[in-house]
Amino acid sequence: MQQRKISNGQIISLLAGNILEHYDSALFGLLSPILAPLFFPSQDPLVSLMMTYALIPLGFLSKPLGALFFGHLCDKIGRRQSLLFSLFGMSLTTVAFALIPTYQEAGAMAPALLIILRILQSFFASGENIGGAILLLERTPLERHNLLSSLWSSATIGGIILASFAVTCISCLAEEGQHWRALYLLGSITALAGLILRFSIPAEDEIPKKEAKAPCFKESMHALVSHRKELIMIALASGFSYSTYTVALVMINGFIPIVSPISYTSIMKMNSALLILDLVLLPLSGLLASKFSKEKMMMASVLAATFLGVPLFMLLEGASYMLIVFIRVLFVVIGVFFSANFHSWSQHLVPKTNRGIIISFGYSLGSQLLGAPPASLSLWLYSKTQSLAFASGYWVILAFFCLIAFSKMFEVFIKPPSFSTETT
Repeated sequence: MQQRKISNGQIISLLAGNILEHYDSALFGLLSPILAPLFFPSQDPLVSLMMTYALIPLGFLSKPLGALFFGHLCDKIGRRQSLLFSLFGMSLTTVAFALIPTYQEAGAMAPALLIILRILQSFFASGENIGGAILLLERTPLERHNLLSSLWSSATIGGIILASFAVTCISCLAEEGQHWRALYLLGSITALAGLILRFSIPAEDEIPKKEAKAPCFKESMHALVSHRKELIMIALASGFSYSTYTVALVMINGFIPIVSPISYTSIMKMNSALLILDLVLLPLSGLLASKFSKEKMMMASVLAATFLGVPLFMLLEGASYMLIVFIRVLFVVIGVFFSANFHSWSQHLVPKTNRGIIISFGYSLGSQLLGAPPASLSLWLYSKTQSLAFASGYWVILAFFCLIAFSKMFEVFIKPPSFSTETT
């Protein structure tokens, strides 16, 4: 039975859900300077901020667990229902963030609740990013996959930009500590996105139970083992994609003022412009991949990172403003060429039956275990060696391993198996 395609309006509702999910996720990190004294009061503001930032890595554990749960759910009960649960979970968690008492109101219970909510937020978020991309691409024509994959990645950046803009707005107000709750209430609109998704995609479009047997959890775990090569490829790819974003738009913000005369304020203004550039370049890369080959574009990105990473980092020392702009734009382009096509590429790499759990778990492992360390590890390497070449080491080595893996699986990477992204 051929699935009916989704309309452009339904595509927009899916993209809107992704924007709002990443708005919710980005809020915590952006609001940390405001939340720190409210939940971790201390005489030393740095201690409060460090304790708040320490909650961000909680996703290292909860996201892989959420990926296993929602990935299996995605394959067992259907993409739409799994995505619906994830969206509502994110919405309820966001509302809870808006209502949580501060340390002054609830004492030690306040940071404990904050920790629980952060874990739950990461858990539910793991079901939306990949689950939504799978649903989107499985119900659209093959010739639109590269563009829609890039638009899905653009929606991710759009959510981060939206959160950044919202936090910037309240930071300009006299009592910023009183307005952060409104931003979380705004984020609960994800519930509305879930309702639109629920009623706009008819239930009969789900896989008929008589024609397809849903895998049990044991079978899903077996699929991870039997498709371990694809799992490793997806983990490496997501790790490289995530680390490139971290290097280009996160780590380098604090790194450049240390090695050049450019101020932190100037760097952050540049960062906002680069986020917008990223947003614009992603769909353009999707269109480019439709004309050429998404696999070759991704390979070009890995090659560029492997061979240009060290010299680009070394050029940062004492660099002028325009040179830093040029270097950071190159970092963004390298990341865009790779991440714009990730979802389209990964879905053609694995069969439909276990697509949810393989891609979700592989993406979660890669982004959390491989993609998150560059910011802290690169700064640590520089502090120990005072060498910009060593500072680039982790990112370049990760790119090199991706290059080796992709070369060994050249037939899979350049000409992936023709697993249909439609449900039959």
